[in-house]
Amino acid sequence: MVNTEVLEKKDTRSGFGAGLLELGRTNPEVVALCADLTGSLKMNAFEDEFPERFSPNVVMRPIYQEHIMPNLAYIGGGGELAYWFQLKSYFRKEEVTFPILLLRNSALLMSKKLLFVFFLFFGLKTTHSQNIKLSVYSEVSIITVGPGNELFEAFGHSAIRIKDPVLNLDLVYNYGMFDFNAPNFYLNFVKGDLLYKLGRYPFYIFENSNKRDQRWMKSQLLNLTQDQRQSYFEFLEINASPKNASYYYDPYFNNCATKLIEISNEILVEKITFSDDYIQENETLRSLMLKEIPWNTWGSFGINLLLGNKLDKTATAEEYLYLPDYVFLAFKNGEISKKTEGVFNKVTNKG
Repeated sequence: MVNTEVLEKKDTRSGFGAGLLELGRTNPEVVALCADLTGSLKMNAFEDEFPERFSPNVVMRPIYQEHIMPNLAYIGGGGELAYWFQLKSYFRKEEVTFPILLLRNSALLMSKKLLFVFFLFFGLKTTHSQNIKLSVYSEVSIITVGPGNELFEAFGHSAIRIKDPVLNLDLVYNYGMFDFNAPNFYLNFVKGDLLYKLGRYPFYIFENSNKRDQRWMKSQLLNLTQDQRQSYFEFLEINASPKNASYYYDPYFNNCATKLIEISNEILVEKITFSDDYIQENETLRSLMLKEIPWNTWGSFGINLLLGNKLDKTATAEEYLYLPDYVFLAFKNGEISKKTEGVFNKVTNKG
């Protein structure tokens, strides 16, 4: 066992800086690579005494690093590779071999609340492309999602997907965006006093979120002309802009499901007729609700208590459409005034 004499007690970083300086004095091959931690790691003394053996700064570190330790490939994050690419011409000037750059895998873990807030503030600020013309290969689909575990997910969900492989475009337009952190969220949800937004973002994020929550999805590809698909796209682009995206939510008359019927009627004017053969005898808003939310749950109790006999009148065909399952049926058996069989081409189960 080697006995070590302690000459002076120092904090770890000061000890590191002093040790690096001593090592540099005894070994001329010692070099230091650092970026913005020079001060906190107490490396200033080494930098002052051996400037030629110290990495000048974070921007120049790649070329310094490859000069003393050449690599075939460099694996880094997105931010790191960004400043590597800026130095390619400088590598060439200094005749230093530029390595192969590989982007490492990365992931961002977000709670469901943060995910919704993210798209509330980021997704809605996406540049909207009102001048884009969809190709003949574009598609407009109705996406129906099964129920989730939260009260606001109990009825399921509806959204619109627009896809164009020629333009490398695949977006979801989601009328179900809201702020979880709003005061009295659940109370206002039931009463219909919440401000909702139309969110526009990549479809794969919407799909992955539902898969993670183990919620099934069905896709109905609408049988539209190219002009009609363009009309859907332009309408949704305009309404997803920040100044137009907000609307006052009502759980029975103005939600993510009813919006799809409303905007389809507005976009296609009198060219579409929705089927009402899903109507069942003597169904009320309450009885339809209880098919989705068991009567002996707190969610059912709260809705029944707050809304009372408002829910007890016999539901019209239109009033069924606050539930995504009935919107699915309305589109499935609907008709559009063009030489096609029905509104949709096919239904795809997406998990």
